[in-house]
Amino acid sequence: MSIYAYKDSKIIDEVTFRKTANGALRAYVHACPDIGKGKVEEVLQAFKGADIEAIPFTVDNKAVVEVRGFKRESQLLGLLGKNNFISDTPEITKEPADHMSWGDVLRKRSIQASGVAMMVADTGYAIYGMKSKHWEDTLAGLMYLGGSINFTAFGKNDQSAFQIREGAQVILDHARAKGYNIPEDTALSTVGAVRKESALRKVHNFFEQHPSEIGNMAYVTAGALIAKSAMHHRVLSPPRAEMTPKEISDMRKGGIGDTVLGSTTITSGLIASLVKEKARDPDAPRQHGLSGIAEWIQEKPLRMASYGYIGSTLCHAYTTFTETMAAKRLIAKPNAPAKELALAKEHLGAIPYRVVFVAMSLIGEALLSISSKGHGEGVVSDNTVDTSIVAIAAELIIKQPKHMQEGLIQEMGKFLGQPEVLALKDEEAIKRLRHQVEEMRCNPWATKIPEAAPEAEKRKPAPVVVAKDAMPAWQAKVATVEKAPGATLALPLH
Repeated sequence: MSIYAYKDSKIIDEVTFRKTANGALRAYVHACPDIGKGKVEEVLQAFKGADIEAIPFTVDNKAVVEVRGFKRESQLLGLLGKNNFISDTPEITKEPADHMSWGDVLRKRSIQASGVAMMVADTGYAIYGMKSKHWEDTLAGLMYLGGSINFTAFGKNDQSAFQIREGAQVILDHARAKGYNIPEDTALSTVGAVRKESALRKVHNFFEQHPSEIGNMAYVTAGALIAKSAMHHRVLSPPRAEMTPKEISDMRKGGIGDTVLGSTTITSGLIASLVKEKARDPDAPRQHGLSGIAEWIQEKPLRMASYGYIGSTLCHAYTTFTETMAAKRLIAKPNAPAKELALAKEHLGAIPYRVVFVAMSLIGEALLSISSKGHGEGVVSDNTVDTSIVAIAAELIIKQPKHMQEGLIQEMGKFLGQPEVLALKDEEAIKRLRHQVEEMRCNPWATKIPEAAPEAEKRKPAPVVVAKDAMPAWQAKVATVEKAPGATLALPLH
């Protein structure tokens, strides 16, 4: 995206913006080398007051604070300017690396793209219902359309802010259970805090967090209405007096086809809505048999649901074709009853809208098959969420007594690697966490160095003094074990 450099500033000298393919916006704020005493805390308090998450971080070998929770660049820059943290004349550099390919954007926003295709399809089905004069089909088209509008409005799947907060809350609960010392000035205490939200905000957040569940439940309703219409108007409907046995048979077959497709739509929508997406544990072997099938479905519920939708749409195509041919045969009859002839012509007038529905639905369903819900056990919107959550854990560890930190890296790394947290291999999670801890030791946003200091001094970890009688029981045990010659560290795993 953009780099704003403030050469005349005494507090913040650089703000770098980044954006992922699904639209998640974040910034990296760098402090001036000669930042004044207490200004780091002042900037962090300003972020906290604006409900913006701030996480000490390192990017391009620079000690920065990662900032999330703002909607536009101007919002963050306005906050910094209002508090006189930046000067008025930045040098702005546009980065070519920010230009993402259409393929990257499509993969990240496939639910949204699916919604656009489905909106066209669903409009066609609603018109088909109106022209067929069946209120159930008309309402089914509108329910389809409501689900697709939801996909389009909320399907960019930018859930990074929610996921980082949830990750921080999980770490916070784990740290409390283990007896960690949790200082108030850590990102964990701020990001993991429970927020007070209005009822309207809660509703909006629910739609942002669950676009696939809401959209697919609308499709479930549409499927039920289609099945109801088919049963009522064709399968169980008494034949009209003018109908021939062949016409009655065609009507029954078309009705059965639409009943099946409605039922398949219901089943597919329920799978997409109710099955929780779950990343596979990389430390565990892949399952086989029924367990393997269940694991495959959980990895991407929308993939399985889309296959069911495609089956439903192919049923739509079949019944559309058979009903079209039946109407044409009737019209071609020289002595066709006037009433049946009028109904056939009316039906042929509605058929093109159903054809549009079939064609555009297949496109939308193909896009849905490559989509993720964007949330679930070990599921994140993008890989920057992982690094942010690891950074939160790393800052907490450097606030613990130094002689305990290696043991905490091992214990917390294994916790972060669990499938319900970040779904990483244990060794990978421990490696990432150790790297972040080492970088965090000389980050002024984490250590709160109040003023400039020689580089050698900056790289010294700040001493942490903990009163012996105030030390949690498990920490005292760790300290005792580490002092014993040849002893090994064992942390409670409950």
